[in-house]
Amino acid sequence: MRWKLDNFGHRLLFVPETRDEYAALHKNYCTDVIDFILNETRLDNPYTQIKILQDEDPDIPENPGITVFLVHNLAREYRSTYLFFNENPKKEVKISLRDTQYIGEIGSYSSMLEIKKDGTIKFVRNNYTIWQNSAQLPYNALIVPI
Repeated sequence: MRWKLDNFGHRLLFVPETRDEYAALHKNYCTDVIDFILNETRLDNPYTQIKILQDEDPDIPENPGITVFLVHNLAREYRSTYLFFNENPKKEVKISLRDTQYIGEIGSYSSMLEIKKDGTIKFVRNNYTIWQNSAQLPYNALIVPI
C-alpha cells in the first residue's frame, strides 16, 4: 500500500464574542486606553476604526489607517486530503482530515518587507489587526491595545 498527500491548506478562524456586554466593555476599554496613550505621547492615531467582528467575511477598508477587529478567540484550521492506493489493480481510497487549534495569540498584526526588482526594499503592512479578549492570563488581553 502507498499513500500521498493530495491537498493541504489552512486558514485563520475567529470565535466572535457572543456576550454583547463583554464585547462592548472590551471595545470601550480599547478605545479609552488608546486615546489616553495617544494624548499622553502626542502621537497620531494609526487606528481608523475599532470594530467588534461578527461577520464571517468582514469588509476590510482600503485606507491608510489600521482597522482593529475585536474577537473572543483565534484559531487555525488545517485541512488535508490523503490518497491511499495499491498499484495492482489500481484501487484508491481518499481520506480528508480537519483539525482546529486555538493559537493563543492575543494580538495579530502582519507586516512584510518586499524586495523589488531594482533591489529597493518596501515596508508593507496589513491595514487591519485582530485582538482577542480572552487569554490564559487576563492582563495579557488588556495589554494588547497598549
